[in-house]
Amino acid sequence: MSFSDWITIVSILLAVLLVVFKYDEWEIIKLKKIKKHVWLPITMLIISGITSFFHTNQHPNWLNFFWSEDGISSAYWPLIWMIIFFITLIINWIKFVNDKPKTELINLYNDYLSRYEPSRFSSIFRKYEKGFFSTKDEQGWLPYQPLLVNEKWWSIASCYFKKIVFLNPNRFYNMKKEVLESLLFSQISEIPNSQITRELEIQNNGLYLGIETPILNIFLSKSNFIEFGRNKNILIPTIKRVAENYFSSVHFNETDITSYHLAPSNNSDKIIAPNSLKVFFLIQFVDCYWQQVINTNAKVSGFYLFEEWCIKILNAAPQINKNNCCESIPNLFISAIDRMHSKISGWISIIKNENHLELKWAAEHFCHLNLILLKVIQNSSIKIPDEWIILKFRIFYENIIDCRNLFTESFNPEIKFVDLENNQLIKAFDELTNLKYYLPSEKKDNGYQWLKGMLFEE
Repeated sequence: MSFSDWITIVSILLAVLLVVFKYDEWEIIKLKKIKKHVWLPITMLIISGITSFFHTNQHPNWLNFFWSEDGISSAYWPLIWMIIFFITLIINWIKFVNDKPKTELINLYNDYLSRYEPSRFSSIFRKYEKGFFSTKDEQGWLPYQPLLVNEKWWSIASCYFKKIVFLNPNRFYNMKKEVLESLLFSQISEIPNSQITRELEIQNNGLYLGIETPILNIFLSKSNFIEFGRNKNILIPTIKRVAENYFSSVHFNETDITSYHLAPSNNSDKIIAPNSLKVFFLIQFVDCYWQQVINTNAKVSGFYLFEEWCIKILNAAPQINKNNCCESIPNLFISAIDRMHSKISGWISIIKNENHLELKWAAEHFCHLNLILLKVIQNSSIKIPDEWIILKFRIFYENIIDCRNLFTESFNPEIKFVDLENNQLIKAFDELTNLKYYLPSEKKDNGYQWLKGMLFEE
């Protein structure tokens, strides 16, 4: 290979560099400390150039040491060194793109996230962060922590990095708990414009958590994830904080309030969130949480977010004209509360239908929570149709009867009827009797007799 050939090859390499590496990528290359990776390939390239030069030009006498009559022809050495150059270049490039990023580079990625299209950022990230995708080290994602709390990164990950996140959710539990808190808070806060919004819609449609739900997988796919989130005060406190911010915000009190006054459509019960109102998504997250607790048999305790949300919703709800009302739901305020009741009934149905005898504690908590909501509702009865309240009491009776029959005498939830309006209690019981326990033989049902004893003793 002549020296002019070497010059041509180097010129082509420089042209390729300018085409392959865009202007904004040079900052990444600089921050990834490229110098420690290029000195060896460049050395090989220079040696190749020197040998090609002296192949066609007389070399100084002091270089005679490198020449041998029985050695390889000088015509081959430039090519040999060029091959070595390419080999070392490939090896060092692989090392380069697998290097862990420093804080400065992570900050640059966060800046790019705010300015670039998702496809462009994905291309850059895949190009220079091969280590993120190839590492087998459970600690391998720790340097990326500041990036993983960025909402925009998750909007890209849901499209481009879904599989790698789905296969490795446990890696997030090697990070500081603040990473999980920030991730969940950013996702829930940005509803309905976040990745978790789409995942909740998938879950609401009856699909199990999987590759399409990477964020829900991180928090709810395994019992130990759920238990960690509860024990470290990540899940419930974060959801509570988002809800409190929402209910006290201008968005709820001025923007969304008009939508809440609307009557629900005929198919609103099939829509995860009518008018994309955030409270319905919050309810759906709690629903997903409890379904996963039941499915994984996670060891956690109960909580009463539904009670807090019910009070805040009813405080904002308008009074209704009871003369023109029936069992139907008058507005989306009451529709949200109705959704809470439906979810509680759904959890109890899962326990009953799948015979989860080990979840007696959960069934007792759900029944207690259901009764608390009914008390809150009765305290704001001027805002809710009486027939709807009676219907909810009847469904509540059906739930606790089913639980009593499943768990027998060991089922003992905190249920007291003394503070409730008696007429609605009796009407709901009479309706239940006429619908399901009309015959004398049906009245002998153990759960029915247990409920009747509690009602009329009090």
